[in-house]
Amino acid sequence: MDLSISQLADLVEHFKKQGFKGRPRRVPGNVAPSADRERLIRKIRALWVSLHCLGVLRDGSDTAMTAFAKRVTGGNNTGIANLAWLKGDAAYKVIEALKKMAERDAGVSWTAYTMTTQAGPQTVYLPRCRVLDAQWRTIAELKQAQQPDPAALAAYVRQVAKADAEKPLFQMRAEDQDRAIANLGEQIRARLDALGFETVQDWRKSR
Repeated sequence: MDLSISQLADLVEHFKKQGFKGRPRRVPGNVAPSADRERLIRKIRALWVSLHCLGVLRDGSDTAMTAFAKRVTGGNNTGIANLAWLKGDAAYKVIEALKKMAERDAGVSWTAYTMTTQAGPQTVYLPRCRVLDAQWRTIAELKQAQQPDPAALAAYVRQVAKADAEKPLFQMRAEDQDRAIANLGEQIRARLDALGFETVQDWRKSR
């Protein structure tokens, strides 16, 4: 017997009242749900911008980022040509490649900070602070200055953010940290241009 749409809906409701529970739709393991995929793409973009601000990348454009992701996910023949098409495993592969680049070429440490609290020591992951730490060291290196002072970095971020409170770096707002990352990135690239180099890797090789 054929049922209309409304009759099918009524039948489903009847089954539910009898305790029937539908099987949840399974998502293939290699496909990220849309919200998770957007989160991963934002992370890829944040890492890419950070690498440009660290002086590691010649080209910080979205076009260059997409080309990089395509190379990492298989190259010209099989690589994914659009970030919006990235599946879970492929997105993580791009993220790990970018993180390793930051470690190798900019000295970024992605390890957690250990904070002392009333409840005891706690580990906190603060990737923006790690990028700022690496930028601060790079600025000192490019200017052949003395070992950079972490306290001076916090003061600098407060100055850029125009923040009055004497907050430590890890307690500052994410948008203020991002503003400082962009500002330091401009300084690093300006210094590289003045020295006649496109990346910090090129400059280090010349020494």
